[in-house]
Amino acid sequence: MIADPQTGANLFALWRAKAGDSVRVRQFRGGAGMTARLAEMGVLPGAILKVVRAERQGPVVVEIRGGKVIIGHGMAEKILVELCREE
Repeated sequence: MIADPQTGANLFALWRAKAGDSVRVRQFRGGAGMTARLAEMGVLPGAILKVVRAERQGPVVVEIRGGKVIIGHGMAEKILVELCREE
């Protein structure tokens, strides 16, 4: 885990989330091409994702804005998220 210097939140790679978790995207560790591709899918910093499937291998499946998105494992390694707190 990595501590977000702005919020102090614990950040971790998207693929490490568990099915059923709701996570908020905080930052990307990839280049402009990856960032643009994720933006096309609606995955932007601040977006909330509901994790459908995330395992040690294979793609990560998330729900965002009523649809499902499949993100390759390599890309999911570069998406840093935090757990959403239920209030």
